[in-house]
Amino acid sequence: MGLGLTAAGACCVVGGSTGWGLLVARQIRRRPAELGRLAAALEALRTEVEYGRTPLPAALRRSAAGDRGPAGALFCAAAAQLEAGGGASASEAWEAGLGAAQDRSAWSASDVEGLRRLGHALGASDAQDQVRHLRLAVSRLRAAEGEASAVAERQARMWSYLGVLAGVAVVLAVLP
Repeated sequence: MGLGLTAAGACCVVGGSTGWGLLVARQIRRRPAELGRLAAALEALRTEVEYGRTPLPAALRRSAAGDRGPAGALFCAAAAQLEAGGGASASEAWEAGLGAAQDRSAWSASDVEGLRRLGHALGASDAQDQVRHLRLAVSRLRAAEGEASAVAERQARMWSYLGVLAGVAVVLAVLP
């Protein structure tokens, strides 16, 4: 009976650490995909501003259509803040949207800082200047997406292996 419990405990330790490693790997793999969806939403916003001359709340809602991730949360929360009628500026609404989306996202601090800078330009100038800022933000996000994809593949694989190996190491250290 002692050997069976030891084997079961070892399996639980290895299984738990493997699950932890896979969870970290999944989080690392999320960032490039989220950056791609965010860039696509910003492209849609740019189109609404540049060609549709759509008011910002409606443009944000249309740009977020179909995105249930952090990008959609950002755009919908910002639109809701603008539509609430509290007199919030576009920058304040964007900041509120960032607050709503940041905890749900795999965005890095530099991603969020770039989005924060973009928020200061939204609604603060003419359409052409906003389009210029949106294009710049999209190009930065696309570059970050490419870098994140390259890093994610290496790091995700490493964390997956590390989870398994850490569990095996703990089991070997505990066994007599």
